Amino acid sequence: MKVIIFGGGVIGVISAYYLLKKGASVTLLESSSDVATKASGSNAAQLSYTYINPIGNPDIFRLIPKLILGKNENFKIKRFDPMFLAWASKLLMQSTKSQFERNRQTLLALSLRSQSLLVEMAKEMNLNFGYKKPGKLHIFEKRRSFHQLKDFSDQLKEYSIYQKIMNEKECRDFSPRFCKTIQSIAGGIFSDVDAIGECHQFTKQLLINLENNFSNFRIVFDAHVKKIVREKRVIEAVETTDGKTYQGDKFLITAGAYTNKILRPINLSLPIYPIKGYSVTVPAEKPNDYIPCSITDHSAKMVYVPLEKSIRISGLFRFNKFDEGLTIKTVEYIKKLARQRFPDLAFNKATVKTGLRPTTPSCVPYIQRMKYENLYINAGHGMLGWTLAHASGERIAETILHQP
Repeated sequence: MKVIIFGGGVIGVISAYYLLKKGASVTLLESSSDVATKASGSNAAQLSYTYINPIGNPDIFRLIPKLILGKNENFKIKRFDPMFLAWASKLLMQSTKSQFERNRQTLLALSLRSQSLLVEMAKEMNLNFGYKKPGKLHIFEKRRSFHQLKDFSDQLKEYSIYQKIMNEKECRDFSPRFCKTIQSIAGGIFSDVDAIGECHQFTKQLLINLENNFSNFRIVFDAHVKKIVREKRVIEAVETTDGKTYQGDKFLITAGAYTNKILRPINLSLPIYPIKGYSVTVPAEKPNDYIPCSITDHSAKMVYVPLEKSIRISGLFRFNKFDEGLTIKTVEYIKKLARQRFPDLAFNKATVKTGLRPTTPSCVPYIQRMKYENLYINAGHGMLGWTLAHASGERIAETILHQP
């Protein structure tokens, strides 16, 4: 069976791996000159297996006035256009307590499956991508947020995941440099399950392995889709702007935020919104001297990750359709927050990137067949693309090939 994949981010390359493992021939079409150049190349480097909360939750209703007035620095809505309004209305429908819990449980199952699959793949393919498992600490200044996640921590015990609930002193003792400037800490939650790894590095290394180990795999760069050739409810081929045609038995879209640009010409669309996020990577000779593990600052909605020779700071939500540009004001806001924690870091040498997170109203990705008989989708992972990639790739390969 020949499968054509649209999109060479981490989701596309991992999907190719599982399809190849099951005996399919794969051609991967990537519009850029390299893999993982979009959201996969600008993420937080977190493998957040236990913190998978959807955006849509009951608290969002009390935030609506501030969001509309632009008073929330973490969530900025730049355009109230029809695309956003349609997506936002569906988000609110997913924000009831019962729906939030269903979505969170679905995401948890995917994330825990991904955890074991990533370890298996990394060993099998001998991949080196800065993988570490130092755990993750959530720090809360507000008691409400602390107790909400503490309740979920109790649920995780059903999966044999036992997180450590920490008081203010324990948080300060665990990460003194980070907590030094925090006036009051309501509590902390530490999970030893969560890990760190460079998504971009992983994707590039996996691609090399696929090229070296599977003769039935090829990747085509700078491949821009011009037309999808169809006959009734069957996709027959895809034509690219350079005049080439790629025929296949099955077609898989893993194009992230750009999924609908491929779907619309064949009269399909999905509620996937491109939420822009920022990542700032600051040089640090000994990053673990600053933070012992990945830390999520829930009040500022920022994530800090110690890499090999740097600290990655990520966060914010910007709703501005497909705008990937850097906004100086936003970059300075991130640096200001981070400088409060680490005033001696060389922020003038920081590398700043943005990425569009392809987010569904439920935050649960689409991993399924579309209305065409041989067209499939693996997209809409939001902030959790790196975390959920392996389980998503495994599931879509099973769906396409009808193999468990």
